[in-house]
Amino acid sequence: MTEALPDGTAAAARRVAPAWNTTRTERNLMQVHARRARQRRLTTLGGSVLVLVALVASIWGALTRKPAALPARRVAPVAAVAAVKNPKTTFADGSSARVSDDGELMVKVATPEHIESRLAMGAADFEVTKHPEREFVVLAGSVRVRVVGTRFRVEQSGERTRVSVTEGKVEVQEGDARTYLEAGESRFFPSLTPVAKEELHAVNGVGAHARFLELARGGAFKAAYQIMSQSPAAIGSSAEDLLLAADAARLSNHPEQAVGFLRRVTTEHAGDSRAPLAAFTLGRVLLSQLSRPAEAADAFALARRLSPSGSLAEDALAREAEARARAGSTGPARTLAQQYVARYPQGKHLPTMQRLATAP
Repeated sequence: MTEALPDGTAAAARRVAPAWNTTRTERNLMQVHARRARQRRLTTLGGSVLVLVALVASIWGALTRKPAALPARRVAPVAAVAAVKNPKTTFADGSSARVSDDGELMVKVATPEHIESRLAMGAADFEVTKHPEREFVVLAGSVRVRVVGTRFRVEQSGERTRVSVTEGKVEVQEGDARTYLEAGESRFFPSLTPVAKEELHAVNGVGAHARFLELARGGAFKAAYQIMSQSPAAIGSSAEDLLLAADAARLSNHPEQAVGFLRRVTTEHAGDSRAPLAAFTLGRVLLSQLSRPAEAADAFALARRLSPSGSLAEDALAREAEARARAGSTGPARTLAQQYVARYPQGKHLPTMQRLATAP
């Protein structure tokens, strides 16, 4: 609703207001559209400039602005992974070595013609496959042990090295000297000079023990046996003392005296890693040197019980079957032989065990 104006005012308005015809209306509309178009262009250009300026400003700010410190995160400590030591070393030719917990065995050469390793510390039990065209060598301390195919043990003891043979034969080279050890034999290297007769009478008490160990470890078994015979207190109760006493007795042609020491190792030191070897050696002494096959069979059975999956298990089973047969226990011998054939179809004693397994 339009408010009424005073007469003078209305008349003045009518005089001032121009007449709006069609032509004038079109011309004014064109001018309005033109102005709006210019405004839109300026607005668009201005907006683009503003956007560009804002973009440049944001980039410059990102480049110059210091990154905001991230809140510190607590990182859980990572537990150290202990080195895992494999106690068994398998060689390319199928031979193997079981290294003691404190042992260190390094393979130096591994070719089809020559395999050589060094025992830096501890002990290792070797099982060497038979390859006549290949030389298998173990270095330990100052000695060089060479084999073709056998089972033996090399053990570092201070500056001395002990070689024990379970099966077959080994050659131990010490400088220019060569020593051959067969199954059941054990010796320390380097060797010691045999004791003079007059020195035997001067050794007693604590000195006797020290001298006994020195001689037995050095392979002077006859002199060591003389000391232990004159002074029984020279032998201690450790597994090593008892084994050395057994070696001194049997290797100086006193096998009967060796039996007691070997039995003590298997009973007083049943958990010792050398107990199976002591039981096996006891069986060999009883079977081969004393002709007591029934007791020998029990000793071989004990060797298997002490180490069911050890390196001596196969030989102990075959020897036990043989000893049972020699003792006249045909049935048990046949059963043991059948067990051998089933368990070791490629075993080294297979022909003998097959014959025994089918014996009437």
